[in-house]
Amino acid sequence: MDGHPSNPIKNFSFARKKHFIVSVLFTILIGIAISVVYNYFSTVLAVFTKVPADSISTFLFANGIAAVFGTRLFGYLINKKNNLPIAIYPIVFAIVVLLLAFGVDVPGFVFIILIIFGLLDGSMHTISQYWLSSSIKEAPEFANGSYLFINNMNRAVGIFIGGIFLDWGLTVLIIITSVTCFIFACPTAVYRIKKYPQLR
Repeated sequence: MDGHPSNPIKNFSFARKKHFIVSVLFTILIGIAISVVYNYFSTVLAVFTKVPADSISTFLFANGIAAVFGTRLFGYLINKKNNLPIAIYPIVFAIVVLLLAFGVDVPGFVFIILIIFGLLDGSMHTISQYWLSSSIKEAPEFANGSYLFINNMNRAVGIFIGGIFLDWGLTVLIIITSVTCFIFACPTAVYRIKKYPQLR
């Protein structure tokens, strides 16, 4: 086994690399963008889409199934197209979140949007792991540990922020926060892809 990942000094040197910092920032932004909506999905659906209460559980189940396939789908796309799917990922996801906020009272349309949301949500884990591990190939264990830490942190931050907005009665801020995080994630992705095209 490579001894580098277990060496704190080496790990610190890896963490200071600009391409790793940019990758971490991208991972944090998309993670919070998803978490703040996902953890309050039932409330978002009830407020914005007017989906009947007895249908929400079915819709969420379908969303979860789609997430499983999303993990494999983006793994395939990354392997075939390299970084292009990651570059457009925040844009596509932001559009999907905005569509949820339009308040469309058409169950069939909402169902399709939730399927797409699930595919993208499941892909987040694949993207985050790939984005971090490819930025420091010299320390795969450190990269994986960073992914796990950031993933749990994103979930906690998303729950915290969303909970505050719900307490204030401003569910719309959940949507705004999610879309804003996705927008800010775009330049970090473009920067890394253009500045470090060799990181694949």
